[in-house]
Amino acid sequence: MEDRLANQPAADLLSTGTTATPPAPQTFHGDLQHCLAYIDSAVAGDLLPPTLLLRVALPSRRCSWRTVLQTLHELYAAVAVAAAGYIADEPTRAVRIITWPVWIVVQVFVSGARSPPWPRYDTVAVGGTFDHFHAGHRLLLSVARYACRRRLRIGVTGASLLQHKAAAAAMEPLSVRMRAAEQFVRQLEEAAQPGTRSDVNDDDDDEFGRVQILLSELRDAAGPAGTDPDIDALVVSTETVRSARRVNAQRRARGLRALTLLVVPLVASGIDRHAECTAGKLSSTWLREQALKRVRP
Repeated sequence: MEDRLANQPAADLLSTGTTATPPAPQTFHGDLQHCLAYIDSAVAGDLLPPTLLLRVALPSRRCSWRTVLQTLHELYAAVAVAAAGYIADEPTRAVRIITWPVWIVVQVFVSGARSPPWPRYDTVAVGGTFDHFHAGHRLLLSVARYACRRRLRIGVTGASLLQHKAAAAAMEPLSVRMRAAEQFVRQLEEAAQPGTRSDVNDDDDDEFGRVQILLSELRDAAGPAGTDPDIDALVVSTETVRSARRVNAQRRARGLRALTLLVVPLVASGIDRHAECTAGKLSSTWLREQALKRVRP
């Protein structure tokens, strides 16, 4: 089933679900500090737009991969840490902030058709549960898309790996979680390049265009990353980097080259002050627990 899902066009795979057209995002332009200030003021004033597009201007001399990663992390972390302040007293507001639809575009991608000033990889893989889609997921998928040139493999955790998850009764169906991940990437592409082409990048250019997305259900910890010879890089969090190293060991044992590991810090390192947020990180478990509380009589 994994291979079939991975090679089936996303539109066919997700055709059983319904997709609501999101409202056009409110756009804010500025450097990193201005964007951080905007997030703080919107949260403090309870004035969150339904969707938000942040265009972050970075001086070209600073547009290294490390700077882009740090910029994405700092902004999504600001959303999560802001939400943490409301977890104890206003959990509904905290949920709204944590799941706030925010896209972040580094300005280099909208300043022309030139290549970004860091190496990218033809095929990048990323995996996750992507349940109750939140800022941590947005960061992980943003990093994967910014690092990708042609094909993005998104593995979404299947039921066989979720049997012991806390608050499993509120887990979203696989199709919903797949759709959330794919839609986020497509909307990021559209935001990064106004008038995005409808084709997939099959030529030799290096523009931030529309890549091929390959969705698959993860039935084991490695997923396609353990066996696919075409994958070049794997995006992981600091929490899952050990598992990624085991995946590389499996690949070497099969005679495959090791993957480049792109390690993303966990969102909201400061959120561990709040006991309700599991394991000191932004947590889908906490979001599921809140969903169950809302449906209880």
